Amino acid sequence: MVTEFALGDTLTLRKPHPCGGTAWRVERLGADIGVRCLTCGHSLLRTRPHPPPPPPPPPQGRQPPTGLPVRLISHLVGTGLKPVLSPSALRAS
Repeated sequence: MVTEFALGDTLTLRKPHPCGGTAWRVERLGADIGVRCLTCGHSLLRTRPHPPPPPPPPPQGRQPPTGLPVRLISHLVGTGLKPVLSPSALRAS
């Protein structure tokens, strides 16, 4: 879950600070997030969580043509033959 906030926003964190304060002000946004306790003035620098990695690119190898049964194509791969389909071959898949 990603929470959006801006400089100067007031946050309430899950755990209270040892001074007893629960309110924090956002003072730095970048690779890290800087917050300052509004009760005692202590500042913390937290690292941002990393976003999930992007999905891998599709393979660059030979892809089966769309619309053909996979089991028919798997028999033809590497033989140099091109599939010739009849209506009965399409119904069998």
